Amino acid sequence: MMRVGLISTDTVLAQNLDTDTLRLRDALNAAGVASDVLPWSQPAPWDRYDLLVLRSPWDYQDRINEFHEWLSSIESTTRVLNAPELIRWNLDKTYLSDLENLGIAVCPTTYCRSLAACEDELRQYDALDQACVVKPHISASSENTGLFAGAEPAALDLCRTILLLGKTVLIQPAIDRVQDGGERGLVFFNGKFSHAISKGAILRPGGGYLDNRSENIRTVTASDAERQLGFATVEAVAHFALAQRWSEDAHYPLYARIDVVTPESGDPILLEAELFEPSVYLRYSNGGLQRFVDAIIARL
Repeated sequence: MMRVGLISTDTVLAQNLDTDTLRLRDALNAAGVASDVLPWSQPAPWDRYDLLVLRSPWDYQDRINEFHEWLSSIESTTRVLNAPELIRWNLDKTYLSDLENLGIAVCPTTYCRSLAACEDELRQYDALDQACVVKPHISASSENTGLFAGAEPAALDLCRTILLLGKTVLIQPAIDRVQDGGERGLVFFNGKFSHAISKGAILRPGGGYLDNRSENIRTVTASDAERQLGFATVEAVAHFALAQRWSEDAHYPLYARIDVVTPESGDPILLEAELFEPSVYLRYSNGGLQRFVDAIIARL
């Protein structure tokens, strides 16, 4: 019998924050694939598993060096999906510049590595009377992310906090449709489209979060243009992996959530390509759980 380990973390398991992975475990077991949910930060007989699937290691951003060490230690022991090369690239949001270089319509992003650079960029938003989003280059669950009206003091304070954490600051324009609930998450398994959800806004203007960060997830039908951007992004990832001479496992991720939005004034743009530990919202999809199971079995 094949064995699969679904990787989470102790806090997520203790607080039951990832019910999708528990559903996936049960469905794999029912399909004849012995499956366990395991915290990455605790010792385990990793070599007993034919495959480890990264699902919800949602404390990695606060333990990034430890996480890198763990990932390096297990990749020589057993197979890991998504592929470790892909994970290392994707957990740093500067990957967006690589996708942009491959022709993907990416949300305009400035990468600031000093407070002076942050001040200069925020002043430009202020001059244009344009709201912006400030975030770190490595984060999960919108941690240390804020929505601001240009160069207001709180925006610079957040930049300072991010820099003091040793991280790069990303500054992006606030897209109107995101605040209106127009963000779409397109889920792919083995490069094939599965389902789409919409996410409500979670950022409060001026900093902080709305409604305890509730995303108000809903099932939606993605537009043809949004799906085309999703497929193009998955293909761009495959192209980049091939150019980097990464392993075959890295060419098409086992799972991907491609977050897009269509501004009122234009075509869809990419917000993020989540290839590492995204929620894939199986409970909002008719058949998504079975498609995920089938994708894992196909890779086995």
